[in-house]
Amino acid sequence: MHGGRTRAEDHAIVTIRFDGNRVGLVEASWAKPGGMDDRAEIVGSRGITYADLMRGSSLSTYSDVGYGYAVEKAPDIRGWTFAIFDELWHSGIPQEMDHFVSCVLDTATPQETGADAAQGRRSRPRCHSTRGPALPSACHGLAAPSPVTKCGVSPG
Repeated sequence: MHGGRTRAEDHAIVTIRFDGNRVGLVEASWAKPGGMDDRAEIVGSRGITYADLMRGSSLSTYSDVGYGYAVEKAPDIRGWTFAIFDELWHSGIPQEMDHFVSCVLDTATPQETGADAAQGRRSRPRCHSTRGPALPSACHGLAAPSPVTKCGVSPG
């Protein structure tokens, strides 16, 4: 099918035997329709995990006995969980730090300003003091954030 692009087979299934009576199965295909489908499934005697490497940010995992770390604030690691991989990246910490450093170096304008933070602090008690369905309307009428200023310093 893709002889002009590769000398490899159009479709391959490989069985790999590991120590400890473990087996791996790898399937690769140029011929499979529908676009890129890059997944991994790992099955063990006490659980299974599915990883969608193209579109997913977590590992859908089932475990009878639990396992190590799943994600920040996960209440349990037994049964079905959604363990995150590359948690720092998916929570935005490297991107936030990059933006902060760029602002400090005067090569970027902050996306959030000190005035935005102050407005958030002022609005928090109003939003938290209301219970139930009225919550969204209790936060209406708050002043819009000020225009963006360099590194969060308001003029004057």
